[in-house]
Amino acid sequence: MKENPIPIPQISDTKRYYPQGGPYQVPSAGRKNYRSLILKIILVLVIIIILIAISVILIKIFVLKEKPKGCSDGFFNPDDEEDKSTCYPCKSYCKKCKGKADNPICTKCNNGFEPEYNDKNEIIKCNLKSSELNENFVCGDECLECDQKEKMCLKCKTGYFIPDDSNDKLLCEKCSLNNCQTCQGNKNNDICTLCENNYKPELENNIIKFCKSPENENCQIGEGEKCLTCSETEKNKCGSCNPSYKLIDGKCVSELEINPSGGIEITQQVIETQKTQVIESTEEMEKTQKVIETQKVIETQKNQEILPTEEPEDPDDPEDDFVSLTAKYTSETNNKKTPIIWSNRTNYIKQMKVDGILKDPKTSVDKEGKYLFENGSNKEHTIKMWLQINNDLLIDLFDSIINLKTIKFNKVKNTKNITMTSMAYMFYNSSNLISADISNLETKNIETAVGLFAYCPSLIEVNINTQFPNLEDFTYVFYKDYSIKSIDLSKMNPGKLKNLTNLFGYCHSLEHINLNNFRTEQVEGMRSLFYENKKLTSIDLSQFNTKNVKDMRWFFYGCSTLAYANLSSFDTSEVTEMVSMFCECHSLTSINLGNNFNTAKVTNMSFMFDNCESLKEIDLRHFNTKNVKNMQYMFRKCKSLTSIDVSSFDTSKVTKFEHIFLYCSSLTSLDLSNFNFTTCFEKYTSPPIMYYCSSLKYIDITPIDFIFRDFFTGIPTSGGKIRVCKRLAINLARMVITTLLEGWEWEIVG
Repeated sequence: MKENPIPIPQISDTKRYYPQGGPYQVPSAGRKNYRSLILKIILVLVIIIILIAISVILIKIFVLKEKPKGCSDGFFNPDDEEDKSTCYPCKSYCKKCKGKADNPICTKCNNGFEPEYNDKNEIIKCNLKSSELNENFVCGDECLECDQKEKMCLKCKTGYFIPDDSNDKLLCEKCSLNNCQTCQGNKNNDICTLCENNYKPELENNIIKFCKSPENENCQIGEGEKCLTCSETEKNKCGSCNPSYKLIDGKCVSELEINPSGGIEITQQVIETQKTQVIESTEEMEKTQKVIETQKVIETQKNQEILPTEEPEDPDDPEDDFVSLTAKYTSETNNKKTPIIWSNRTNYIKQMKVDGILKDPKTSVDKEGKYLFENGSNKEHTIKMWLQINNDLLIDLFDSIINLKTIKFNKVKNTKNITMTSMAYMFYNSSNLISADISNLETKNIETAVGLFAYCPSLIEVNINTQFPNLEDFTYVFYKDYSIKSIDLSKMNPGKLKNLTNLFGYCHSLEHINLNNFRTEQVEGMRSLFYENKKLTSIDLSQFNTKNVKDMRWFFYGCSTLAYANLSSFDTSEVTEMVSMFCECHSLTSINLGNNFNTAKVTNMSFMFDNCESLKEIDLRHFNTKNVKNMQYMFRKCKSLTSIDVSSFDTSKVTKFEHIFLYCSSLTSLDLSNFNFTTCFEKYTSPPIMYYCSSLKYIDITPIDFIFRDFFTGIPTSGGKIRVCKRLAINLARMVITTLLEGWEWEIVG
């Protein structure tokens, strides 16, 4: 009989296997209570855990303000932002991203894009798939004009711009300044170049610092402003002033302007006295006789149809000092009040004539500078005014007087030698002004004329045949004067000029500029000097002295019909910025840069000759590029260039080469053997340099040791010679790129 393999426990072992006396013992009441207690404890713990979870969620929602579900595709919560309720946008080509608000890192590309990785396997860019290039390519939402072929935004919406330091040209960034219409520069460091309509630019060091609202143009409160508080009853006037300023007729005026030489101070009481002065004849008969004689002179001139070159002596000229002028206005509707002068200058009107008849300015002109015309609608009126000379008389004198048609200053009688130092915004936004003659004005002490005729789109004729020996600021003078065709500045003799920024900006009809004897030896700023002068065909600036100029950005930008420019005397040794200097000069065939075109201090040459599609040759032998960091799009679309010598280029500091020769379709040879791509490749890998240079027969890229497959996009597949280094040749062979250019003769160096 076989032994049972399974041991049977003995009675003595029962306690060991069944501690309570055996397997069939009925549980006691104490055991029931023990299990019930355990269940209750577990239930309490579950409830506590649920309450804790709910509390955490509520804290995140109401305390940390974090959205539990996170951001949707294309948005993310930045690591450096405490407020998690706001989702920040990723770059246009990213579906998922992370990192800081101002520098998001793409973690997943959008559909239609393929990732481009760095050595750390991080996505540095999402490139559009070749199959999507011509069908589904889109720019950002703020782009108005998108070029699918070139993969870039051509024009942004109002208030947006494409930064110069942008890696791609897809996204339009918002201008940092409120109420700015256009801006330029780098991301987070842009410069406003144009305020929105009806907003006036306020300049500091000749740069727009803020755009001034027309509703509060006389009352801007804040650091550096004159007004301490605004008037409670009139929002466009100051209520109180900061130290060193005095309140005069709702405006804060500097004590230095009121009393520049320590002499007798012009007080508010004196101004009120001047305001009530009315020149009266001692005899009514003499006054009537003067009116009759003046009318005879006017009628004689009309009959002879001769306009006198000099204003005849007027019997109504006041005996004390004055500035006299004659202007023509139109009234829009019958008996409608029409402004004839800026509101804060009405107290300076000593006396006036309307259509040859003397009028009392106290009853004819209200505090808003409006006059009640009496002769029907749409009638042209001639008004002559005698104004009390004051330090700030000319500032904003005819600002936004839209009914002003023509104006001529007749004479200035200034025996007290009151100094008028500013003509800033004198005719700003006089939108219907056609002709202006300021040749008889006293301008010897004028220091600034910023915005003198800015936003006068109807202006055709201007006479500035007078000298400005102390003028320093001549910026934005003819800005957006779309109709003017000819400007003569040869008589100005401005020996102290320091800034000419946007002097002729947006003068779309300007054909001729006389700048003979126009002294520029102290000028430091020439940014956007001839910006979008679309009718200017040639210009000779050989007399310009530019030895102190530091900024030449957008110098000839958009001069689309400019065929020749003589810059042979230009000394650019102090210039640091040449961004878009000749950009969009479509008709430019040659440029005479002379021997002193020194670029040793220039740091940015991006877009410098962009879209100069008629430029056939350019001498770059004197270019010193040792400090240049950006050469993006420098020669883009120079379609007529057959050769270019960049052998003198020092590119050791350049970090951006993207599309430097893009669409140079006539270029037959390109020698980059002296280029240093080290700094560039530390930040970017294989930047696209010569896309669509479809006529190339010789290429030397020996300094480059690694490229991507699309590096040769648009290059002929045969018929040329290419020199490369040994390392690049190996990489090309691995990527089977050599088969794409198998018709080329390959020379491997090193």
